[in-house]
Amino acid sequence: MQFNQVDFSQITLSQLQTGKGCKTGAASYNGAPCKFLLSGSEWFTAPFGASTYDKDPNATRLTCEIDVTAKDVHPLLQGLDRWVVEHVVQNNLFEGMSREDITKQYHPCLQFSEKYNSHRLRTKVNIAGFNSCRWFRNPEREVCKYEDVDVRNSRIQPVIHLKGVWKQANQWGISLDLVKALVDGTGADEWEF
Repeated sequence: MQFNQVDFSQITLSQLQTGKGCKTGAASYNGAPCKFLLSGSEWFTAPFGASTYDKDPNATRLTCEIDVTAKDVHPLLQGLDRWVVEHVVQNNLFEGMSREDITKQYHPCLQFSEKYNSHRLRTKVNIAGFNSCRWFRNPEREVCKYEDVDVRNSRIQPVIHLKGVWKQANQWGISLDLVKALVDGTGADEWEF
């Protein structure tokens, strides 16, 4: 399924559970994991590649910001940010919090950088282990390893998993994992997963 086909009304969020340092609530789409191809016709860049804030060379869970500036998915992602805030409020997911506090403490998945004049979708990517992202070279669709991919200098068509929501201290947001990506395409092909 492509992101423009996602019906937000079919996404449910579980009650919060205490996890590693924060509380999380799982997302499901019609009872199944909510995974979608960001776009089958547009290619995206990740201008900073995949890394951690502290540049830890041993980290296996990295941040990957995908540039969505002037892309068709940009308004859809703005809609996702609005939907999740409203869903949390309407379902009283954060008991005792006012609409104002929920809205104020939300960390949007779509971030704007004045410095680079760009809108970026903030995702996480696992580069090792059972849940590691699967990478494919275009146009051959050959499987490749993360170590063989230059994310910073490539264009990608990512598959995203909306895992759910997270909450810690005075902030919360949605968890979006990059789970599969077609890499180095020409932009002419379309990819369904």
